[in-house]
Amino acid sequence: MNRRFDFWAAVLLATAFLAGCSININDSSTQSEYSEDFSFYIPVANYDELSVSDINGSITIIGVDGLDEVEVTGQKIVQDESFEQARRHITDISVDIVSSGSLLGVRTTQPNTSGNRTYQVDYEIRVPSDWAVSVTDVNGTTEVDNIINSVNATLTNGTFSAYDIFGDLNANLTNGNIDADVTLLAGNRCELTTTNGNIALWVPSSTSAAISASVVNGSVTVSGLSIAISSSSRTYLEGTMGKGEGQISLSTVNGNIQLNSL
Repeated sequence: MNRRFDFWAAVLLATAFLAGCSININDSSTQSEYSEDFSFYIPVANYDELSVSDINGSITIIGVDGLDEVEVTGQKIVQDESFEQARRHITDISVDIVSSGSLLGVRTTQPNTSGNRTYQVDYEIRVPSDWAVSVTDVNGTTEVDNIINSVNATLTNGTFSAYDIFGDLNANLTNGNIDADVTLLAGNRCELTTTNGNIALWVPSSTSAAISASVVNGSVTVSGLSIAISSSSRTYLEGTMGKGEGQISLSTVNGNIQLNSL
């Protein structure tokens, strides 16, 4: 989509398990960096839902039609006072693949930051497009693309983007912006909440949903959509699109809300 930011195009691709390393020293930090790539390929049989839990790092999840293997690739990164220390502590990080019934889970396990040492795991994951997806991240950016099912995300510090979603969409952030487009079927819900950040949502003009949007410090704007408004102000809007068969709920404390035609 043309409106996506350029940095979303910078995704990590890996096809084999290969160890790599780098040293990154700049004016604001004297830390050295060591990294290792990882990859897992899991048959999709018996699964229909993905759950990802990360602590520090980016997550990109892409739905692919007809996929017969889930592809989990990415990079483990340690920054420390010397290259040798960073290399030695790369084994502190593990990427765990777990399952429970029809749920396939991907989990980061790492220590808390120790002294000047930091840990990070960046993911790119490809799943069948009809899987449900849930994501939890403490610090980092998350993007989910092309999912024809429910998407749920919980982030503490970071940005969340979701594009080409057909189904329920729920995102709850503490600090960060939300940018998404969703097509709601009858009865679907879209609930986007952040405490400090902006929300931009695109929906088709044919959407049928009850709508509520509210901010404390900021404004609510609508572009290109026909909404039967029951109550509105600079900071609040309540109304209905079509027959109101679905539900859209948007809220932020410090930020702006934009509701736009897809």
